[in-house]
Amino acid sequence: MCSIVEVIDDSNNVHKYNQSAKPLGEGGQGIVYRSLNPDLAIKIERQNGVETTDKQQIEDFHKKIRNIRLLQLEDDIKISLPLTLLKDHAGYVMKLLNSARSCEFFLETNCHLTNLTNHTFTVCNDTVGTDVTTVGPNESCKFPSSCNDVLKRYAMSGGLRLRNITLANTASIISRLHGRSLIYADISHNNVFFIADNAFRSTVWLIDADNLIYEKKQTMSVFTPGYAAPEVAQKVDGVRPQSDCHAFSVLAFKMLCWVHPFLGLLSKPTDDEDDWGSDGSTLGAEDRCYAGINPYIDDPNDRSNAEEVINQAFPRKIMLTKLQQKLFEVTFCKGRINPGLRPSIYHHVRAHAKASDEMVCCQHCGMSLAYDFNDDVYTCKCCDRQMQYPFGIFVLKSFWYTGKKEDKTAYKWVREVDLSKDFEISVPVRVFDIFDNRNFDEDCLYISHKKDKSFITIQKNMDSEISLSYANKSFKNGKFNDLGNGSHIVDFKDMIMRDQIWLLSKNKDSLYKVISFLFIGGNGNAFIGD
Repeated sequence: MCSIVEVIDDSNNVHKYNQSAKPLGEGGQGIVYRSLNPDLAIKIERQNGVETTDKQQIEDFHKKIRNIRLLQLEDDIKISLPLTLLKDHAGYVMKLLNSARSCEFFLETNCHLTNLTNHTFTVCNDTVGTDVTTVGPNESCKFPSSCNDVLKRYAMSGGLRLRNITLANTASIISRLHGRSLIYADISHNNVFFIADNAFRSTVWLIDADNLIYEKKQTMSVFTPGYAAPEVAQKVDGVRPQSDCHAFSVLAFKMLCWVHPFLGLLSKPTDDEDDWGSDGSTLGAEDRCYAGINPYIDDPNDRSNAEEVINQAFPRKIMLTKLQQKLFEVTFCKGRINPGLRPSIYHHVRAHAKASDEMVCCQHCGMSLAYDFNDDVYTCKCCDRQMQYPFGIFVLKSFWYTGKKEDKTAYKWVREVDLSKDFEISVPVRVFDIFDNRNFDEDCLYISHKKDKSFITIQKNMDSEISLSYANKSFKNGKFNDLGNGSHIVDFKDMIMRDQIWLLSKNKDSLYKVISFLFIGGNGNAFIGD
């Protein structure tokens, strides 16, 4: 059934939307519809699920939105700010590209996995046949063999790589808001929209700009259930950067692991409680988990709220890097009790970007998983098949130049390619410079290849402020030569030898990085394309 609603903005423009269509987003402060103009959206303020109609409340809402429009945020802080206010309604019109989708796309609910809890999970490694009750969620090293259909849907909805780069860009926007002392206040999958340029890039916008607020010490009653920080959900404190960090972490955990970080055994009411808290509170069992009253499902010191066997999510040891696991553990364990101990949003930008850069997408099953940099042949932990020619992997490792013979790796980056096709890929600036929360995704180096050729061409991005030099140990005693604005041809026979090809970067502060440049062929180091 189609129910077209017409509204008029303060410039006398008429906007139409289908009220019976599925909304773009629905949160604590209202509902967002796609306009019949596909690049516009309509936000309608609601209270307790009912549109605001009181004239004074409408005027107060308009005043709040006018103040937000005066913030004059930088263009690189991608928030869909109100374009015009609606007459006689607590609402506004905002720009939202037609191809943008909410982060619900990445969640289990978007894939119609209503029978996920009916899957029986078994472990595929040394403990084949062992019931998962004896294996914790972080101890499994391979995926459950009985969940191929679930994994396929996960891969088709972006896999780990696209999820992580989308989260990195989301955290980047929030970090810049926090840098201006602004709080977003209502982070959820409904309010984060993205456009995937490809599997490696994602442009992100936040909608619902009326959430923007300066730090508020008094309590707030408006939030999206399941995302609010414990102190906000329990109404003992207001919104702060720490509450944004909690909400973002919940979103990240749900996107990556397809489970809520607090919905474990204690989310199921017992017969005695009958949806009432055991301590006599009016909160039901699930609401107590959402409010952060019960422990994190992966809390290493308290397993009372661990996942049920039938609800085992993907093994966190595979889905999350060690850094991500640590961020979630600190946020949801110590940070659940003490908000001041939560990692800041700045840590999440680098953690998710780094995770995305270390993923390889399997040519067989399409799942993107972390690459073991000690392996010469990539074996997928999902389908257990090896990468085969014509596929191969570019591997870049960067080290800060300190004059010492050995130094810790500063950054790692991998990208699988199909040598039977022409391609051009870009390596981001974060590989060559200090990680910058604002500009980490800018291009720095281009790698191009023509099918059936045994060489690649590398070229520096002329707009990048980074200076790049190239060295091959077989030529000119391995001396570095400035890449400048030209291109350089690199033979695969040189690239398959470890420590043979090197790049040297110099940033505007004269800090140097050396970068090893290696190609791992689909059947090992031997290149078969000649």
